[in-house]
Amino acid sequence: MEPEDKRAAGGLGFDEGDDDDHALLLSRGDSTKEAEAEAESSEHPLFAHSFIVFFSAFISAVQYCVVLPTCRSYVREMGGTAIVSGLIIGGADIVSIPCTLLLPLLTKKSFKLVFIIQSVLGLLGNLLYATAGAPAVGSAAVAVAGRIVAGMVCSYSFTCPSFIANFVSERHRTAYMQFLYMSVYFGVALGPTIGAFLTGIGEYEAGGIFLVNMNTAPGWFMAGAYVVYIAVVVWSPQFPEIPDNSQGGERASGCEGEGGHRMQSRGYKFAIFTCVLGTSLPAFLDSAWETATIAISTETFMWSERKTGFVISGVLGTILVANSLAGYLSYKFEDRKIILVTVVLLIASSFFFVTGGTAAYFGAALVYMPAVSIVSASFSSVTTKICAKSQLMFLQTANGIGLQLALFLAAIYGTSGLLLVGRINFFISLTALCISIAICTCIAFRDLKPPRQQTEELSDKSLELSDKSLEMA
Repeated sequence: MEPEDKRAAGGLGFDEGDDDDHALLLSRGDSTKEAEAEAESSEHPLFAHSFIVFFSAFISAVQYCVVLPTCRSYVREMGGTAIVSGLIIGGADIVSIPCTLLLPLLTKKSFKLVFIIQSVLGLLGNLLYATAGAPAVGSAAVAVAGRIVAGMVCSYSFTCPSFIANFVSERHRTAYMQFLYMSVYFGVALGPTIGAFLTGIGEYEAGGIFLVNMNTAPGWFMAGAYVVYIAVVVWSPQFPEIPDNSQGGERASGCEGEGGHRMQSRGYKFAIFTCVLGTSLPAFLDSAWETATIAISTETFMWSERKTGFVISGVLGTILVANSLAGYLSYKFEDRKIILVTVVLLIASSFFFVTGGTAAYFGAALVYMPAVSIVSASFSSVTTKICAKSQLMFLQTANGIGLQLALFLAAIYGTSGLLLVGRINFFISLTALCISIAICTCIAFRDLKPPRQQTEELSDKSLELSDKSLEMA
């Protein structure tokens, strides 16, 4: 390079070492492409494993919601109160919190073991729930105990998200999370439908312990479903082991360097808090609406259990379409932008629960419930993308515990809380919680961007500047 050329390049802030820097950037770009090509072959888990993960979430959700149309009548039949109805719906969630603390150790040994434990407990718990109403038993406590045993290992709160976080590439992770939530909400929608159909089953009794009627039928149905699930899990191929992420502070996306420094920043810590809140709080908003709507439909709108079950299933069925759309959009837009738009829709729809009649109530639910699902799934995905690998298991556990605690509190608040504060104050409180998610999202918006995206953007800009400098030289 001639002296005048050197001065020209120097005027732009470059010196003789820039050719080496440019070569280094190009080599980094090549290595990045090689790493991406290498990851391409392993970015999807085996179909059999994905099927079990999604089916596990599906059957857990069916079990959770199949009792919704009849739990109040079942409790009245056994002489229980509204709080017992809440415990039947959400009692397992509070007990599953200590179980969730053990799941990281169990999943490190074998995901298959966790799914087998879940299926066996599901079978035993539903048999208890089904026999609780028999003449020889007649105990609401047995019904609650059965529901707790059946749901204490709730796969969609920890096991399934943990599998996706560890064995699905970042590029596809949000789509997998959305499909996981589709599986959950397909079960959530199908559960009340099955419960509604079972209300017309009639009544059959044998030996004082075997009683089948509309109240006990959900337990017998789910026991049969878990027999099938046990067979599927036992015959499935061995699951892969979770890689050891105990070393290093790099991000889950694979970015290194300044990760340790960023982990100490307030912005990063608040972003992690927002992700845990954004994963858990929508579960409260979801379950509180469902449990409250059972009471509102049967006591305010004067609907039958059968009609209530079908209408709620119809509302929840729209979530499948919304999650499919969100999974598609995740390839075109950042998760944080999808979250922000969806939270605005969530807040807007929640106002109609306070002011509107029957049509407005369920019309708003067609926006509210899909928005809740999208927000929770997207935040769960973002958690895995912005955290350090060494923190991934801890944060998955925190998300699982937060989700279970939210479901338990929602079941109690949607039954006893609704009676205590009234319908208007109940939904005002839900709107306030929606606004709190929006505020936290706005504050943490910058730090909700995954480091890989930031690194790729900086690399692209550096390469562009280097190319321009070489052209000018």
